[in-house]
Amino acid sequence: MRSQNIQKDLNLIGDELIEKFILKDNKTSKYVNSFFSDKNILSHSKNKSDQFTDYQRKILIEELTLQYSKVETSRQTSSNIKLLSNSKTLTVTTGHQLNIFSGPLMVIYKIAQVISSN
Repeated sequence: MRSQNIQKDLNLIGDELIEKFILKDNKTSKYVNSFFSDKNILSHSKNKSDQFTDYQRKILIEELTLQYSKVETSRQTSSNIKLLSNSKTLTVTTGHQLNIFSGPLMVIYKIAQVISSN
């Protein structure tokens, strides 16, 4: 039985997996906790906002301020760091986690996803 499951997963590696993810195919749902949509962004933001304490926010601001004190920083960057003290302020963090099921196409897709949501 296990070998059948592994074989099914192997059928989704590569371009087909990316295509199914983009098309929000349920076969890829075990690899992600939600698909990209405005509704999911709002829901995820609310959940994260509820989980992120004032103390954690304070530590984040202190650490960012310390790190940016060692380099020349624009007024906008300093202002953005100060905005983090408002509990209604959220950030969007993107990145690429290397693993067997992704690659250059996933990076391009994630960049396009972030740009298109502005």
